[in-house]
Amino acid sequence: MDHRREKPGSGIAKDFNGRLSCYWQDWVCIWTALMLFLLSILNASSIISRFTRIAGELFGMLITVLFYEQAIKGIVSEFKVPKGQDENSHVNQFYWLYTNGLFGIIFSIGVLYTSLKSRQARSWHYGTGWLRSFVADYGVPLMVVVWTTLSYVVPNKLPAVVPRRLFSPLPWEPSSLQHWTVSKDLLLVPPIYIFVAIIPSMMVAGLYFFDHSVASQMAQHKEFNLKKTLNLPL
Repeated sequence: MDHRREKPGSGIAKDFNGRLSCYWQDWVCIWTALMLFLLSILNASSIISRFTRIAGELFGMLITVLFYEQAIKGIVSEFKVPKGQDENSHVNQFYWLYTNGLFGIIFSIGVLYTSLKSRQARSWHYGTGWLRSFVADYGVPLMVVVWTTLSYVVPNKLPAVVPRRLFSPLPWEPSSLQHWTVSKDLLLVPPIYIFVAIIPSMMVAGLYFFDHSVASQMAQHKEFNLKKTLNLPL
């Protein structure tokens, strides 16, 4: 057994070193926000008009592939034990994990299929005109609400964590105030880490800029009959 005494404050130092990567990521977000503010002030979105439609479609396809990748990873993770949980727990037994994964597949396919169908509501031969227009315009968020509601219509014998849900504490709960403890320690990060965080921030800011600008440009094609205002530069 090692009886060597640790230096005073060594536990705090180890805790900080363990959180250093998180603090560095926070500085990446801060630099990214500042760069996006600067791009907005300089009206950088005006250069998007120089991009052709094929460039926008290719970039949109890239974003779509990334979303599909994350969706598939999310569905696969529903069959696995969440990080930090006891693998021997009753709710993490194979049959409950399998049930949770099946719920994830059903709800994911259901949201995708009904959302795609709602986009075609204007061509339906039933329902009034205003109803078809409403479903076509707001069908996707409506389907998210509908399928979220259906996820609560499950047998009472299922554990409360099946199907698995995201943890979202209320604003007044203590668990929602943890991010303020991180912000107090941001200046404790070594200066070299703060300035090195500018490099990934440039890539993230560029991705955000092109993602939102190209998406806005693609939503303004003539076939959508969008009425532009004078303050819309794209």
